[in-house]
Amino acid sequence: MGHYNPLIPRNRIKGPMAPFVKGDITGFEENTIHTLVLIKPIEGVWKDAVEDDYPDSDLEKYFALKADMAK
Repeated sequence: MGHYNPLIPRNRIKGPMAPFVKGDITGFEENTIHTLVLIKPIEGVWKDAVEDDYPDSDLEKYFALKADMAK
């Protein structure tokens, strides 16, 4: 699953990706639970290079359109 620049809080993303990236996440931390809205394939939103830790996997890649803290 892909996130657009996970180091930037979701509500501070500007530029061409702003319409695609929403949510209330200000940072991703271990052991937190999020509610995600995903789209596949990732290429439907992201056309540039992708960091992929599993390049040999045949599984579809998803893009996170929205990431909120689970309530």
